[in-house]
Amino acid sequence: TEPPTEPPTEPPTEPPTDPPTRPPTQPPTRPPTRPPTLLPTEVPSEPPSSNPSEPPTGKCSVEVTISCMGKNQDGDDVDCKDIQSPESSCSDGDIDTLSFTYIGAACDKSANTQDDVCEDFGNGELDDAIITCFVDGIEVLSDKEVSVGNMLEVPAVGSLSETLSCEILGTTNNRRQMVKIDTSGDADLYLKDIYGSLQVESCDDKNCLVEVEYTYTIENIGNLAMDITLLERTSFVQVELNGEWRSGIQTDD
Repeated sequence: TEPPTEPPTEPPTEPPTDPPTRPPTQPPTRPPTRPPTLLPTEVPSEPPSSNPSEPPTGKCSVEVTISCMGKNQDGDDVDCKDIQSPESSCSDGDIDTLSFTYIGAACDKSANTQDDVCEDFGNGELDDAIITCFVDGIEVLSDKEVSVGNMLEVPAVGSLSETLSCEILGTTNNRRQMVKIDTSGDADLYLKDIYGSLQVESCDDKNCLVEVEYTYTIENIGNLAMDITLLERTSFVQVELNGEWRSGIQTDD
């Protein structure tokens, strides 16, 4: 028999003492976020169908002519600049009629050459009033309601005799002023004289106030058509009161 083979001379290698290290694991990546949705874009507006019209090349120009006509002392129609002031004296005989402008002034605003009688009750000044006038105790003007700037006329009842007396009351009939004017024709009495709240405007046919008529002629002298929708007038008014000039601006349409 064959003898057994000899065992290998080298023993097997020893197993490793440390276990193999684990390979590093990568951290998981975050899942991608959703991209934001885009807002829908607005639909563009339609382009204009046609080109804008060309601006006008003409111009708008207006010429205004103002004429003023009134009547002279003879009653004839004349241009306003040709109206003559009347003779101012009313002291040339009997006086039948007088007219006044109510100015709402106190007695200390009186401006006349008479030794007139004027008495205030309260401050005397009043924008709105009720006026009653007497001639020799006879009522010739009854409860005339007026505001500053209004006219009042003492009606014709024959001669005004010696004295015209007027009472100025408030709108609640409270007594505010009493005025007496010598209307005999012998004492000085002039147009524009002031007796408290009353300013003389006319005596018989002598009149400071004349009715006039304004005519406005408007002509389009440009080359564009136009429509007139509003005509506005501004007037400068100047009045002499007790030696002082008062002015104001009045606008109407």
